[in-house]
Order: sequence, then C-alpha cells, then structure tokens
Amino acid sequence: MASKPIVSVDGGRMLRATLKAAEHDLSTLQGIHARVASVVEGRARQMAPKVTGTLASTIRSSGTKTAAVVRAGFKRTPYAGPNNWGWPEGASGIKGSFGGEHWITVAAKQTEPQWLALYLAEVNKAISKVKGI
Repeated sequence: MASKPIVSVDGGRMLRATLKAAEHDLSTLQGIHARVASVVEGRARQMAPKVTGTLASTIRSSGTKTAAVVRAGFKRTPYAGPNNWGWPEGASGIKGSFGGEHWITVAAKQTEPQWLALYLAEVNKAISKVKGI
C-alpha cells in the first residue's frame, strides 16, 4: 500500500528542471575554455623564445568540453616541447640537456587573474539560473 511521503518539497519540480538546465550550461563550457586559452595564448606569444620568431607564430589555443588548451609547434617546429619542458640527458641520442623555460606555464600563471575571472563569471552565470534553493 502506498503511503504519503514523509517529506514534501515545495518547488521540487522547478528545482530539478533548473538544476538540469544549469548542468547543461556547465557541460557546454567549450566557449569559455576557448576564451580562457586565448588569454594565455596572447601572453605565451610574448614570452616565447625568439631566435627567429617561428616558434611564437605556431602558438595556438582552443577549448574543449573539459579543458582550455594552448599548443605550440608543428612538424616543421618540433622543438617547441623541449623549449618549454626541457630535454633530458641522452634522449634520442642528443648530447647535453637543458631544463626548458616553461614559458607557456609561466604565461598561464601570469594571466591567471584575467582568465580565472572569465571562468568564474561563466560558472556563476550558470549557477544563478538555479531556482528553488
């Protein structure tokens, strides 16, 4: 035999509907990830090693559902990774090692106040749509 619920939530249907809408907004963060990555990209271009300027011209940014991505290098500029992260002793038969400059990581840290504000504004906008709390 079905009995009456012990607890009744007024506005429960609206709460569930708006939570679902907020979940959709948060799952489609690709646009904000692209904007965040472009902020870092601009600073990374300024900080890239500039022997010829070729490396700086290969920096690009994109956004996915789960991440903001900044990349550097192509097949014609395969040294982007070692310039950023370094090169271990004896790797691939190359003599010597170097620590790398971590310029993309430093660019992300230096621009953190700008891109964090963008990101938090977007998340707060999605959360503010939730009604019934």
